[in-house]
Amino acid sequence: MARRTKQEAEETRQSLLDAAEHVFGTLGVSTATLDQIAERAGTTRGAIQWHFKDKVGLLEAMLERVSAPMRERIREQIEANLSEPLMLLVAAFFEPLRILARDERSRNVVAIVTRLEFSPELAQMREQRALSLQSTVGTFGDALRSGARVHGVKLAVPGALAAQGLYALLRGLIDAWVVHPQAYDLRRTGRAALFAYLRGLGFEEATLRGCGLRP
Repeated sequence: MARRTKQEAEETRQSLLDAAEHVFGTLGVSTATLDQIAERAGTTRGAIQWHFKDKVGLLEAMLERVSAPMRERIREQIEANLSEPLMLLVAAFFEPLRILARDERSRNVVAIVTRLEFSPELAQMREQRALSLQSTVGTFGDALRSGARVHGVKLAVPGALAAQGLYALLRGLIDAWVVHPQAYDLRRTGRAALFAYLRGLGFEEATLRGCGLRP
């Protein structure tokens, strides 16, 4: 019986996350209310507060539901390519694009987070996004510097600056695409953009082609 109760609680939790994804996506995070989310899920406001405490907790859980599998997949790809820094870089840059292109839920959540309103209640969420930015930029920087050493390349700009620019390229591709997915093929455009960026930093075309990139 306890197992069934636990299962029902998890089903309710997932239903609330589904409802929040719809309501946040339709109305925006600041405008949406817990009552609207509860109504969409067919439950009560109290159920939301039992599982998530408040709207920010619900938003964080909704983001974590899609982020955790994405992080794991990126980690697997990076570990599989540790011997070649540029392959590691390609995996870290391209895997989020591949996941977003095929997974509707991930697209919906990223679109919601991209439109996060600058209200005081969401300050912590924005801080968490800033920490994620720093982590990704660090991964890019390490891979760029290691790749430059391995392939005898003098980067056109310092590694830290190149990593920040690469992150901006990734975010720009994602943010524009989730607003208008029909505008371009995310994976194809991402590969071409990464090729052009790395070529501009000084990596040889043959080296990039060997890593699966094309102009």
